Amino acid sequence: MPADLQGLFAKEPNHARSDVVEGFPVTKEGSAARFFYCSKASKKDRNEGLDSTRTVKYTVDKSLIGELSCSDVSTALVESLRRVMSESTVTWSIGESGESITGLCPSDYLSTTLTEISKITGSKILSLLPPCTTSGYTQDVNCEMVSGGNHADGVESSSKYLQTTMSESQAESALGVKAVVSEMLLTISDGENWKPMTNFHTTVKPTALMRYLCRLITPPGGTIIDPYMGSGSTGKAAKLEGFDFIGIELDADYFEIAEKRIAIAQDPSHTIADVSDDGTINLFSREQHEKI
Repeated sequence: MPADLQGLFAKEPNHARSDVVEGFPVTKEGSAARFFYCSKASKKDRNEGLDSTRTVKYTVDKSLIGELSCSDVSTALVESLRRVMSESTVTWSIGESGESITGLCPSDYLSTTLTEISKITGSKILSLLPPCTTSGYTQDVNCEMVSGGNHADGVESSSKYLQTTMSESQAESALGVKAVVSEMLLTISDGENWKPMTNFHTTVKPTALMRYLCRLITPPGGTIIDPYMGSGSTGKAAKLEGFDFIGIELDADYFEIAEKRIAIAQDPSHTIADVSDDGTINLFSREQHEKI
């Protein structure tokens, strides 16, 4: 760290100030950034706490929905699934880009969830979608239902209805949404598509590094606030170090991952690794570690 920056840093109140300043000597070998180097988080570290959850993802095909936006269609699909499966253990959310939907389900309840999904019809989803995504299609479906018609038998008449009462682009979008609903149900009803949950955040920080940084800047009994929580690496480290933590995250998928990673760090049986001054690695349960 350059001398002028060290002087500025020294004026700021920090209980670990002297250690930090002395830890970054001025040399010709490179910038102070090299002292922050740490290998990327291990697979175990990234995914710890996620193995009890299964997830499925469906990406909306842009070529099918015409003038409609993927975000609007994804939002409508998620809201419809939430209403149809309101009492289910599965949770539905929209991907960060708005082009996909994601389902999360406890592994122990996957079989029950698949049975529940198999009973959902495309017409049921379509009937719950807002008019902006289905236009005249749901009106036709409702007419068929009143007259006792069968949805599967009414595909041809639906197409004719759309072509005669709507503009070409509107008809294309409505039929596209119908195809998207069919694809989505086919995807989420297949158990092979439900994979073990993994942490897909692109910049997961190693817990060991974040624990060090938490100790570095936080007074004993302090609270750490992370307004851009991501997948919860800071929160996990904070709880392992005994600090209170407040995390804020815009993306629902990241938030789900962060919750599970932080929860496992608070589990009394969670194993904590500490490195002593002589380099020895000691393993403790959380309960044992808190008594030290």
